[in-house]
Amino acid sequence: MSDYVNKVIALYTLSDANPSPERFYQWLTDNHFETEKTEALLRVWNQASNIPAEGTLAALASLNLKSQFNARRTVRRPAVWRYAAAIALCLSLAAAYIFTQQLPPAPMFAEYFTGSGQTETFKLPDGSTVQTNSATLIVYPDNFGKDTRTLYLSGEANFKVVKNTDAPFIVKSKYTEVVALGTEFTVSSYAEDKDVKVTLISGRIKVEATDNRTDFILEQAGEQFVYNKQQKQYAISQVDLYDATAWQRGELVFRGMTIPNILTVLERRYAVSFQYNFSSINDDKFNFYFKKETSLVDIMDIIKTVAGTFDYTITD
Repeated sequence: MSDYVNKVIALYTLSDANPSPERFYQWLTDNHFETEKTEALLRVWNQASNIPAEGTLAALASLNLKSQFNARRTVRRPAVWRYAAAIALCLSLAAAYIFTQQLPPAPMFAEYFTGSGQTETFKLPDGSTVQTNSATLIVYPDNFGKDTRTLYLSGEANFKVVKNTDAPFIVKSKYTEVVALGTEFTVSSYAEDKDVKVTLISGRIKVEATDNRTDFILEQAGEQFVYNKQQKQYAISQVDLYDATAWQRGELVFRGMTIPNILTVLERRYAVSFQYNFSSINDDKFNFYFKKETSLVDIMDIIKTVAGTFDYTITD
């Protein structure tokens, strides 16, 4: 019977036609094959370090997932969940299933998930405005704006923060923590990207590197903090704010980026998946600018003409 349980979990994490989180969790928490499910989920959990997703954040968001599905303020966005997203959610379900057997009820959380090919704008309970880029998850506690103004981010978002000197506005991701009182800034922290970027648009923010608890202060518009996850190195530089906020206008700006990095951004923007051989693409870096209405075909044709190192086909 363990083979059956493993196949169901594999189907959920690997298939494009996976069931909804609610149905999967209902199957997970019924009384049938409880031992086999626990063992299978523990294997998923123990292998989390090999999966390109921020499982810790997802687990925190879904620690009390069973009751969270019925929470009035929980918001879920329809999206085409690709492999990494499905794995991340399965990990969160594993965390919910395993840990809720041992811990008292956890605080409620609200979620905003923006799917690939989409952007969203919404207000937080304290009145602050958030604009999220494609494939972005934001999680915050039910008491946000009352006892705390701390939220959790996986992806990219712009924050226009309502000033409250008694309650700092804190954005946490896997590698950084950004603290602001009343300001505007952008955080980009995708699991698949090699860099985490925090860009100050106005005001003043403190960025904390979570691996060594080092603080960096950004106080000039256009300052950008960059953390390289592979090399574990930090840098602060001045960037063009028009380029840094292009995604908010629906534009695409690539500066000094390799073809694989560009394709990663296009996957999120157009909800597609690229299959290619890394060895066939060199490490040359390119600059491109595309307007909001530019189609994916036009973008690929231009990149192909400029790069001249690949061909491509589109399949359903």
